[in-house]
Amino acid sequence: IKNPFYFNYLTSHVSKTSEMYPIVEELIKEHKISDILSNLYRVGLLGNTGNKVRFAHRGDDEILLEKQMMLHRALWASLSIEHNKFQYRY
Repeated sequence: IKNPFYFNYLTSHVSKTSEMYPIVEELIKEHKISDILSNLYRVGLLGNTGNKVRFAHRGDDEILLEKQMMLHRALWASLSIEHNKFQYRY
């Protein structure tokens, strides 16, 4: 996926991916995308970016799904994350 991203981008990407990979379709039938994102936020893999960077380890309780999100930068190389041209701040 591109990083950072918005919820609408991710839902579109998941929809397209589920057409190719049945396991993705099964996953989203059983789990809401918002719940998956919340869990990834809770364990520190995902945060919000923009004017203020928000991660659970910084004491921010919940992810803001309407705001720009990003995978933690330490994971980018391991997961082959493509950097999007949105501005992010650390």
